[in-house]
Amino acid sequence: ALLQRTTLQRVEVSLDLEPNLPSILGEPSALSSTIMNLCINALDAMPKGGRLRLATHHCEDRVELIVEDSGEGMSQDVQKRAMEPFYTTKPVGKGTGLGLSMAYGILKAHGGAIDIQSELGQGTRVRLSFPVARAERAMGEPPMVSIAPALKALKVLLVDDDELIRSSVPAMLETLGHRAEVASGGLEALRRLESGLEVDLLILDMNMPGMSGLETLGRVRLIRPHLPILVATGFKETGLDEILAQHQGVSTLPKPYGMADLAARLRT
Repeated sequence: ALLQRTTLQRVEVSLDLEPNLPSILGEPSALSSTIMNLCINALDAMPKGGRLRLATHHCEDRVELIVEDSGEGMSQDVQKRAMEPFYTTKPVGKGTGLGLSMAYGILKAHGGAIDIQSELGQGTRVRLSFPVARAERAMGEPPMVSIAPALKALKVLLVDDDELIRSSVPAMLETLGHRAEVASGGLEALRRLESGLEVDLLILDMNMPGMSGLETLGRVRLIRPHLPILVATGFKETGLDEILAQHQGVSTLPKPYGMADLAARLRT
């Protein structure tokens, strides 16, 4: 559903999902972020449109997820370096080069594997493979996460330098019944707030180039002293909790976060 909101109707999204797959052991937010990252890469490889296919399979003691696109594809040299940290073929400002290397790290942490097949002009096929959980849940199917509807529709300003987050989180917020505005950095967020933008909540990335999240937080507090703020960070920085405690109405949102995490924080 999130992908269909972000493809601008230029890409056909198809699902080929095998029913009754066995369970795997995993961290949902990290796996969701990995899949979204792969899908965003696929969309970037199809600027003129195309097809994005998501498929799942059960193969003996493994569960596989396939993300396949009909895009530009990769040369053999690019494939060899595709999972190197900070390696990217995208223009400056369009990618960090961390997507596939982070996916590789998350797959390794889950005891899984990642395989890339691609040819120039013939698209790319990324296969993620996970071991089946040794013991299925005694009560059968794993419980689905229940996301209660929002108590109140909020207008949220999301401030993050990561293009993937700016494209996927607003769709999550809208699905949860809220409205989203986005800014790619602290200066842009401050300009919009100073120009009169009214919001109920600020989701602020802590680690941004230029004006950091901490500096942005201090300046936001000068103009909006009572605005609730969620500080999103993937790092446990020394002394961060003590610093944030100095600001009323500020709490943390650990990265990576999924829709259930976001819903729980917004309800508080």
